[in-house]
Amino acid sequence: MTIRHHPGDSLLMTYGAGSLSDGISLIVASHASRCVQCQNRIAEAEMIGGALLDQASPVEMQFRTLNSMMERLDDDDLEEPSSKSDRREIDNEIPSPLFAYLNSPLDDLHWKFMAPGIRHLQISLDSGRNGTVRMVKIAPGISIPSHSHKGMELSLVLRGSYQDETGTFHTYDLSDLDHETTHQPVADERMGCICLIATDAPLLYKSVLGRMLQRFTGI
Repeated sequence: MTIRHHPGDSLLMTYGAGSLSDGISLIVASHASRCVQCQNRIAEAEMIGGALLDQASPVEMQFRTLNSMMERLDDDDLEEPSSKSDRREIDNEIPSPLFAYLNSPLDDLHWKFMAPGIRHLQISLDSGRNGTVRMVKIAPGISIPSHSHKGMELSLVLRGSYQDETGTFHTYDLSDLDHETTHQPVADERMGCICLIATDAPLLYKSVLGRMLQRFTGI
């Protein structure tokens, strides 16, 4: 498997400095847990970010680095999967930082209806910092309504693929979009797509249907 879409240098620098919201940080850490290239880039960014933090007031942030994400896996309070076989199945498909929030394989999660062919599941973060993070499961050939963004939107593919105006994204590819981008993701015709998506501001839907969905889902 070749990962073709990675976080940009600016995003990694901000991540290394601990200035991202927890949801955005979760996306970056989940991508990096499966991408050696980005692990090395994050290590370099954290060296620079650490030097900058030494000159500023410390900011408490639970998930500032990839390492702190990994440390959550040792938390005694985390619920263990029901069996070793379940754990292997989860570990093979779900990145370690995200595993801290899920205790079932992707197909067994409690998906909620969003629209025909689209299900979602909100991830509750501990700190309450701004933004939201959720899983979105899209059936084969189904598209998300066209939208732009008030802020950042990061998407990480966990299964399958999708394509939009910016390219085609496969497993563990990361999409980093801002207010200048309008897109309409379409899931793979054969496998569909499951993504982890984080935003730091509401989306701006172009259609009446999209705006109606937003009223009920908060996306």
